[in-house]
Amino acid sequence: MSVDQSASKRKPAAKKRSGSRTESTQDKRLRRLACLITLLDKRRQERDAFESRLEPIRRAGLMTVVGEEGLLAAIDLSLSSAGLLLTQLEADLTVARIENRMNEIEAGLESYEWEVVRHTLTVLDDKRAKQDAVIRQLQETVDGWRNRVEPLRRAIELADGVRATRSTGWIHYSGSPNARCLTNAMPTSPIHWIA
Repeated sequence: MSVDQSASKRKPAAKKRSGSRTESTQDKRLRRLACLITLLDKRRQERDAFESRLEPIRRAGLMTVVGEEGLLAAIDLSLSSAGLLLTQLEADLTVARIENRMNEIEAGLESYEWEVVRHTLTVLDDKRAKQDAVIRQLQETVDGWRNRVEPLRRAIELADGVRATRSTGWIHYSGSPNARCLTNAMPTSPIHWIA
């Protein structure tokens, strides 16, 4: 074999090696992209869990959750920004721009807000427990007042009934095992017996 022939055989081998390096870099980019998509999905789940714990506290209005609402707005912005950057990857054909976009996505999904979200979940659980205790206490108070007011309500209804029958000239009395006779203030009014 001549020197020229062996040199020509080496060049394609060198091209193959550089080609495999490019494939390796592309594989790394694909793997990184897959990890970013998975992380985006995980962050969306964390956001939904955060909102599901925040909503009952917000709805009841017994505890202040302004800071938590601000945090929710910040992570919503982070998620929508990451989603937008991800869709922009389709249009960016240069490797440098794709790398920059993936760096921006990763920075948004790994920002400090996500650590705050994880910590705030426990704070929300504590607030929910306190809120539930306050609601139970208020319910017990309401039930106690209801038990006190119910006999008064029945007495008012009974008095209302007596007043209504009085205007018709008849007075009714019931509730006793013995028959009773009552008359209204007019001496000529009829008497109604109830057993």
